[in-house]
Amino acid sequence: MTIQIRKSGRLGVVSLAAVALVVRLLAVYLVGPSHIKFGDAADYLSAARSLCSSGSYPDRSSLPFFRAPGLPFFIAGATLCHPEKIWLVKVMLALIDTMSVAMIFLLAKQLFQIRRISCLSAGAAAIYPFFVIQVCDVQTEGLFMFLLLAGVWLTLKGSHGRHVFLMLLAGTCAAAAALVRPVGLALLPVLMVGSVTVGTAQKRAYVWLLASFAIGWVIILGPWVLRNASRYHELILVNDAGGYAFWRGTSAEMHEIRRLDDPEAYSQASIHFETVTSPTIAREIDKTASTPLSRSREWYRRSFESLAEDPGAFGLRLLQNGLVYWRPWLNSQAYSNVVVVTSGLLTASLDIFALVGWCLLWRRNRSLAFWCAGTAILFWILQIPFQVVSRFRIPITDPFLIIIAKRRPSSASPLNHEPELAARV
Repeated sequence: MTIQIRKSGRLGVVSLAAVALVVRLLAVYLVGPSHIKFGDAADYLSAARSLCSSGSYPDRSSLPFFRAPGLPFFIAGATLCHPEKIWLVKVMLALIDTMSVAMIFLLAKQLFQIRRISCLSAGAAAIYPFFVIQVCDVQTEGLFMFLLLAGVWLTLKGSHGRHVFLMLLAGTCAAAAALVRPVGLALLPVLMVGSVTVGTAQKRAYVWLLASFAIGWVIILGPWVLRNASRYHELILVNDAGGYAFWRGTSAEMHEIRRLDDPEAYSQASIHFETVTSPTIAREIDKTASTPLSRSREWYRRSFESLAEDPGAFGLRLLQNGLVYWRPWLNSQAYSNVVVVTSGLLTASLDIFALVGWCLLWRRNRSLAFWCAGTAILFWILQIPFQVVSRFRIPITDPFLIIIAKRRPSSASPLNHEPELAARV
């Protein structure tokens, strides 16, 4: 009986993964297997081509910095150095996103030890529109989300079971996530604190667990840091985009553009900002700054000058960024009213159910609930000074909102690690 239940459980997970893959491949087909709309996609593909043709990584992109290398390396490897096959890139991203659905199942199971919750979470993730959209173009969010989820799951499982190798893998996933999106650097402290918060190992064992995590992190990130040090003679962990992203996220010009109601005016103003305003300042900076970090520092300096000139307006722009991060609906300047309303209803419903689930989790395991909330707040704060759009938040928050939204009172305690539900049945 137990064996049959376990087999049916595995079959259920495989079925959910198959559904997720079919949904994503169908979406890719409907959008266009080789169609590219995302503006940054050309940079990632160009970097992948450079890796394949010359073995070198570009010093600059279409913007005044070089792109984080995670996605270009993934494209080069996943396509066997045929990045011109856009359809293949999308298929591989669809596979990665399908693996994220399976990872959500494992995370829910690790946290709550209830198969029904795990299946509901994975089922919701399989058809969640925002996850499906991520694979319809060449962008970083799907790959980043998988590495984030894998890092969290490996940390929870490794710290509870005192598995040094799992913690090593968790460190590699955290570092790889950072190479895809620099905000992933925050996973180093987040996951190390999480391993102590939710783990059950003795204090002495934590030293080995945390050391293993740190070693995995260094194994992946170290070679890239050494490459940057050798090439630029500067300490660059991922890339030099920080200063520009800070200037862009806090600039008065960008916030004026966000206030435009007319979609056509918004589009024209955005194009002017990208093709005239930003390049003009970049050329001025290039006259006095010749290295990646010196250019980044110059962008920061211009932002802080803006802060000194009008602290109130600068603070208001930060506040607006903070509100946009949690805005449940998509940008009305770029999407139709139907899409905006639908996205708002979907996201608001998920937020409400997740809040209820988090309150229930707080009653059962305050340490875990506090860590979840603290992590979400940390990523929010880190993003506020930079450009804020929904697609940056979704891969960080929504997988966990989906899991927690399925939470309900039960006799099973989170991270209790009793025998499998199948075995107990």
